[in-house]
Amino acid sequence: MAIEIPWQGLTPAYTILVDVGGETFYSNSVGFADLEHQVAAGSDTVYQLGSITKSYTAHLVLQLVAGGELQLEGRVVDYLPDYEGPGRHANLQQLLTHTSGIANYTALPTGQAILTWVPNQREDILRLFADTPLDFESGSHFLYSNSGYYLLGLILEAVTGEDFYALLQERILDPLGLTHTYSGRHEDIVANRAQGYLATPEGFHNAAPTPYLTPFAAGSIQATAADLAQYRRKIFTSSAVAESLRTLITRTLAFPDGTPQTYALGALTRNENHGYTVWAHGGSITGFSSHHAYYPELDMTVVILSNAGNPPVSPAVLSRKITSLLLGKEPVIPEPLVRQPGPERLRQLSGTYLMTPFRLTADGLFSLVYHDGTLLARLGAADDEQAPTLPLTAVGPGEFVAQGGMGLQVRLREVDGVVTGVDISIPAMDRPPFPAIPTSGR
Repeated sequence: MAIEIPWQGLTPAYTILVDVGGETFYSNSVGFADLEHQVAAGSDTVYQLGSITKSYTAHLVLQLVAGGELQLEGRVVDYLPDYEGPGRHANLQQLLTHTSGIANYTALPTGQAILTWVPNQREDILRLFADTPLDFESGSHFLYSNSGYYLLGLILEAVTGEDFYALLQERILDPLGLTHTYSGRHEDIVANRAQGYLATPEGFHNAAPTPYLTPFAAGSIQATAADLAQYRRKIFTSSAVAESLRTLITRTLAFPDGTPQTYALGALTRNENHGYTVWAHGGSITGFSSHHAYYPELDMTVVILSNAGNPPVSPAVLSRKITSLLLGKEPVIPEPLVRQPGPERLRQLSGTYLMTPFRLTADGLFSLVYHDGTLLARLGAADDEQAPTLPLTAVGPGEFVAQGGMGLQVRLREVDGVVTGVDISIPAMDRPPFPAIPTSGR
């Protein structure tokens, strides 16, 4: 299988592994695990997994739920009685599925200031978000929150009386034979651990290390590609994982209005690719990005790990391209229209939309902004020039793709020429489109 990797020469690495039926079907690494010492990446390279850690945390929580030690309806305050923040009444089910409304500490200015270098303790991170108002009423919307998973780690420790990483070793790594998965402690000596990098206009820079208790149960775990692939497949196939636990891990719920969730209790997103079910999750942490996906009908696991925080192709997008090649399918790459819409049409489409129940920002706002002959996508209000903004290119009637970022796509819904809503897709997030409806700002 020929896979074109966008980096050549002295660059950070991609490691790719495809497992089919428990056997390695394809394995390849390009680039360097350590640029300064010119250590080539290989199958034994250990990468930070970032938010893929959440799948392990959810696994531990659901083990205790299956054993009756925790309840999905149990509230934060039931397990952490000293926690007095606005999210104390959110339940475990909401923490697991990012519907708690608890502010995401990594998105807060105070959180951004201490994500790297500073050797935080658990209470330091808790202070960042504990008193912050909820982004919405618990259970009413979806908004990704590392804070919820940080709390889950603290709850695991409080209920069992054990350190989170000791629980990980005893209840997951040892039973499943995962010998190359680690806590992420910077102080530990870990053989073949990759250095993280950031790409800049001046070249590659060393990424600042992230002390392991800063991401903790939300993003600190490190592993080789083979260990991650083995873990993901065994969740679905191993007799060491009880069927009742597997059912919990893959359970998806619904919002009060009946809208189905796609983020399962086990920190996996359920989606489809070329007609096959895919359970997936990605991760990003300073200097690293990652993705893994499992296709149950094919018994196939695809793992992509990189030691760059901003690689030219996101691991999630690369994973889908690889799957297309394996299945003999052509990747769907939208082609720009030869004739782009004129200013009048683009002005007509401009406006602010409300994303519900799934959100990408705390206020749920998404805008299309006409500027200097171009339609822009903005994660926020139309007049918020500080919000992330990407130029769009038309690829069909009412269909646009961002020229940068993670492949953001926008499809407009129109009735008799009137825009009734938009569907926002980000392939790197492995989930169906986020729907949004016009606000009075249109």
